[in-house]
Amino acid sequence: MTQKPQTNVGELRRSGVVKLKDKDMYSMWVKTACSNLTSKQLRKLADITDKYASFYQDILEAESREVRVRAYDLCDLVCPLSKIRATELIDNLGEGETVKIILGDSDSLKSVAQELKIRGIKPGFEQEDKNRFILTITK
Repeated sequence: MTQKPQTNVGELRRSGVVKLKDKDMYSMWVKTACSNLTSKQLRKLADITDKYASFYQDILEAESREVRVRAYDLCDLVCPLSKIRATELIDNLGEGETVKIILGDSDSLKSVAQELKIRGIKPGFEQEDKNRFILTITK
């Protein structure tokens, strides 16, 4: 069985390959003299893209599956503002995304935990300090 060669995603980006928001859509920058391409050159570019696109697609899809965690520090907010802000964060959370919400008092923790329970969400919990609580939520 032949393994695919390892490629640096940063190098791909520097070479002009970019993952777009739509599924299976990528963009590639092409350097040309004076931004001019003939139809023959465009057809050749399309052939090259078809030939090598699956290789780049595998690498870029692997990168997009990496878990990205955003952290929001709500320690400076007190209840009910912390609950409102946490609820907004949860509502805007995309499928498969993870967020860490950092709360600064036990009342805020109870309020947000109650909201999560109502929604059927079981967060990860961590207590860093007496008044510093971290909830990790994945949608």
